[in-house]
Amino acid sequence: TAQGRGGADAVPLSLDVPLQSGASPLHFCCQQGYELSARFLIAQRADLSNTRGTGGGPLFAACQYGFPPIVAMLLAAKAAVDLGMQRTGTTPLMAACMTGKSETVAMLLEA
Repeated sequence: TAQGRGGADAVPLSLDVPLQSGASPLHFCCQQGYELSARFLIAQRADLSNTRGTGGGPLFAACQYGFPPIVAMLLAAKAAVDLGMQRTGTTPLMAACMTGKSETVAMLLEA
């Protein structure tokens, strides 16, 4: 098909199409700890500030669910450290403190 070969009728691929839950693929990876997938999506320039369906960005999710390696990747990619939950005002730093991940807290304070 033209799509399979990248022809004129090919549909452009978006890395930020929301999943059934409303979260972006990057947010889902950050929430689940899927480091390789998160690395791929970040390298492909997925939206680091997408909050659709979740209220918080991918960095918030990685902090909330306690995945320091993903937090480090997001910070290196210049994710906004102050993009927290829109409804509650909870920041990624607050989420990291609540999970007790001192490594994550230190990374956020240094960012």
